[in-house]
Amino acid sequence: MEDAATAEISRAQLWQWLHHEARLEDGRPIDHSMVKMTIAAETERMIIRSGSVVNKVQQASDLLEKFVFEKQLSDFLTLDAYDQLISDGK
Repeated sequence: MEDAATAEISRAQLWQWLHHEARLEDGRPIDHSMVKMTIAAETERMIIRSGSVVNKVQQASDLLEKFVFEKQLSDFLTLDAYDQLISDGK
């Protein structure tokens, strides 16, 4: 449950920074390209470290991007994640 809460808070924070023109301490804006590049870099790093769960890491990354870049903040990331988990099990 803690992991789900962390995911929800993190994606909401990313969405908020992106949609409210937040800036890093050095003044750089948190924009679409910065977030996309950061997600891609972290996804690649996790794929390299994880080995056999490459598909799951990429699915999680794709889901995060979907929620971070949408116009309106969705209620829950975990609902879509659960749907993916269930459909993968079939």
